[in-house]
Amino acid sequence: MEVVSTTSSHALLRAEATALRAMWKRLPSEGLDEAMMNQCTEQELLRFLRARCLDVNAAAASLADYKKWRVHFCVDQLRLSDVQSELEQGILCLQRGADRSGCPIMTVSMCRCRPPELHLLPFSMAFTYLMERALRTGPALGILVDY
Repeated sequence: MEVVSTTSSHALLRAEATALRAMWKRLPSEGLDEAMMNQCTEQELLRFLRARCLDVNAAAASLADYKKWRVHFCVDQLRLSDVQSELEQGILCLQRGADRSGCPIMTVSMCRCRPPELHLLPFSMAFTYLMERALRTGPALGILVDY
């Protein structure tokens, strides 16, 4: 496996670097506008490529769907005040810690007793808010979701 360098601080395998260049070229044909393209990072593209075993077409389609979903559901505009009541009700529980080897982990648990007034949209917003915060803490974070 030959390692090549790119403009980022991460070393990439030659196949990853090739797939990354192909993915940048493929994204406009997936319907991403220029603003969405400008928000894409090399790390994000690599995450989708690796999840799809470097299949550029599948990774580009998944990334485009993901970006469109974020815009449609206003994920980037979610604030703590939007989900505060759900978090205060204890519907979701967030715990941070470390596993046995010391790697950081986060556990998100849903309340076992589902209140009858629990509506899916506010719960989904609260869950999405927590996941966004978890993913922004760093790439080495393990996440366990219990529902």
